[in-house]
Amino acid sequence: MSEIPIPANMDQVTPEWLTQVMASRPGSDGCRVIDRHIEYPNVEGGFISQLARITLEYEARPSKLPDSVIVKM
Repeated sequence: MSEIPIPANMDQVTPEWLTQVMASRPGSDGCRVIDRHIEYPNVEGGFISQLARITLEYEARPSKLPDSVIVKM
């Protein structure tokens, strides 16, 4: 298995990158993320890091994979 690069910013959290991450999990069954929607909760909340909730759209979602994930940078 190859190493998955760590994105430097949210723009690099692409469907392709998310596919690599999700496909590395047990039970992924060759999943493919075809789109994602990024939400920035509490934008003015004083966070030092960048926090986002990313809703995933799969080509065909395996039941063991999440509908959304939290990414913190």
